[in-house]
Amino acid sequence: MNKSLGWVKILYILMAVLYIIAGITFFVNPITSEVVLGTFIGAMMVVYGIMMVVAYFTASNFKSVWALLLGIALIVLGLVVWTNLFDSMNVIGVFVGIAFLFSGAYKTYASFQFKDLGLPGWVWILITGIATLIVGGIMVFNPSVSGGYFTILVGASFLTDGIADLILGLTAF
Repeated sequence: MNKSLGWVKILYILMAVLYIIAGITFFVNPITSEVVLGTFIGAMMVVYGIMMVVAYFTASNFKSVWALLLGIALIVLGLVVWTNLFDSMNVIGVFVGIAFLFSGAYKTYASFQFKDLGLPGWVWILITGIATLIVGGIMVFNPSVSGGYFTILVGASFLTDGIADLILGLTAF
């Protein structure tokens, strides 16, 4: 292994462990995690929206009405998430499910690339890729479940991604 990449391996493994810890936390306390996650998402939307509106009114050279409209929309959507937390999580769950489908498809594809390279552990990456595809499919095609069990599904994805990344960090670097 290249010594200059040693710190990358350590950070990669550390991030994998943090993913695993987050996944376990989401499993152990899903309702509280859903409230915290939804509140965080709503707050970030409001803060980013405010920043865009302020930037529009303080910019001297470049003003885009689209930035102003996007800022206002983010503020409104953030407030909707805060006031309708559990209903909003259904919609957010579908979007996250789409991301999981892409992540699972990539991991499944990558596992075969790792197999062709002769890397050990490629089967585990394939398994976690398929599991991520399943989680994403549940979230996209059954939105009521994605809202009610949003954090459990996110926790499952964090666990599968963390395990896959841990295996990759330990074997590929």
